[in-house]
Amino acid sequence: MLHIAPSCGSASSPGAIVESRAKVVIASPYVKDGKVTAVPWFREKMSRWANKLLSMSANGHLSTLTGMVRAYDTVFLHKLNLKAWDFEIDTEIIYKAQILRARIVEVPAHLDWTDRLEVPERGLSIRVLRGILGQGFSSFLFRPFIYFIVPGLTVLVVALFSLAGRPITPSTKCSTCRPALPRTAWPPSSNWCRHG
Repeated sequence: MLHIAPSCGSASSPGAIVESRAKVVIASPYVKDGKVTAVPWFREKMSRWANKLLSMSANGHLSTLTGMVRAYDTVFLHKLNLKAWDFEIDTEIIYKAQILRARIVEVPAHLDWTDRLEVPERGLSIRVLRGILGQGFSSFLFRPFIYFIVPGLTVLVVALFSLAGRPITPSTKCSTCRPALPRTAWPPSSNWCRHG
């Protein structure tokens, strides 16, 4: 059960939401003055990590991108060309709203799972795994370069460490013979190597 906290600022009331001219309003338990109660530890951490990853991908100003309690400007929502069918649609709406520079507002909410305490906690189901993969793909849609820059920087660091550990030696034209010239005669003529 999710409660929108009306006492947590003027942006929480329905009239203030309409007056703010926001196209998308998200009820967020992770924003300031939001609260989480009786959510299993693993579920809460997984939700926070997924939202943190998506938030970093989406300019970092939203704390909850996967929240399903939302209010939309109906005219704006009907103009969006949406492709997703399942819970990925929530992230797609945020992505397309950001592309169109629509105003997105988060209001504090209280996520309360005390009613669900009687239900036994299940293991990692196929739906949860699909959700994890879906959120990873959604973050890829927001900022695809992050998925390429991290491996690229890793390869760069490994290459720099391998170069730093190698002594720098002058290269020679022929690997089988060395010039036996006095130091005063350096550099040798171009035909000093007779093996090639």
